[in-house]
Amino acid sequence: MARMNAPAPDLVWLGAALADVKDDVYRNTLALAALIEALVAKGVVSRDDVAQAARRLEDETEAELRGAAAPER
Repeated sequence: MARMNAPAPDLVWLGAALADVKDDVYRNTLALAALIEALVAKGVVSRDDVAQAARRLEDETEAELRGAAAPER
């Protein structure tokens, strides 16, 4: 039976770094959601305003990415 080698230190470090990034993304998403909830509750912004802004930003980002991917003329 073949014996499995222990993962290389670089691979272990990469896995730990990825776990840290995932944790940071989760915490940032949670903070953003809490902020949006507070602003909606106070009447500063509506959920529709947030959704429209998100769609606009996504459309702008996609347009920029398409522009960056377009070949030079």
